[in-house]
Amino acid sequence: MIITFFGSCSREYLNRAPVSFFVEDGDSNLLIDCGSGFISGMKKANKSASDINNVLLTHVHGDHISSIAYFIWYRNFDKKSSDKPLMPLHVYGQKDTIELTKFNVSHMYPNKNHLENVIFHEIAPDSKFECGDLKVTAIKAVHSVPCVGCTIESNGKKLVYTSDTIPTDEILPYSQSPDLLIHEGMLLTEKEDFAKKVTHSTGKWAGEVAKKVNAKALAMVHIEPGIFGRENELVEEARKEYSGFITIPVEGTIFNI
Repeated sequence: MIITFFGSCSREYLNRAPVSFFVEDGDSNLLIDCGSGFISGMKKANKSASDINNVLLTHVHGDHISSIAYFIWYRNFDKKSSDKPLMPLHVYGQKDTIELTKFNVSHMYPNKNHLENVIFHEIAPDSKFECGDLKVTAIKAVHSVPCVGCTIESNGKKLVYTSDTIPTDEILPYSQSPDLLIHEGMLLTEKEDFAKKVTHSTGKWAGEVAKKVNAKALAMVHIEPGIFGRENELVEEARKEYSGFITIPVEGTIFNI
């Protein structure tokens, strides 16, 4: 299973993009989220829009969904320069996310038929679906709007992504012993009160979750730009709770698990 990051920040900032990553195993693939700066991150990672056949949108906040309408248009435009037939695009999300996506596409491109090649799937926490060999289970996150994370399993490997959330034991039944845990570490513990208020996680909390689920490795994402230059402090906060491998990916970072 190969995971390529198109973004890893809490918001678009200079040359950095919000959290988005692409999971592949052979011909099977799934894009997680599609926020501002996504297209640029995708191009930096040398991927084409037509390479992506499945998308999971975790929630309606702009840093996770604002580019989905443009991506659907872009993907259809891409086929004009390719000899390969364009496969249908499967979009997974909760009810509010699907409704917002349909609204945005139909209003941004009202004279086009870009939705004809898009198949929408409404999901909820505990929903299971398959993208080829990728077996996906949605898990409930605790955020300011309805939000899901996911587990992805393929060929004996397991990835867990908690999305935007404060720590919650609801993920535990699904998330034990992942090869890679992707958990937000938006803030340092000095901002713990603010983290609780905005329902985001600290590096310390990410480390605690990694220990609870017995993760082989922890990648912290949704990093607040104010932490740039202090990433080592975030890692050290997590390391006090969790002794495994810890990293903060950037655009273009690739994991092979």
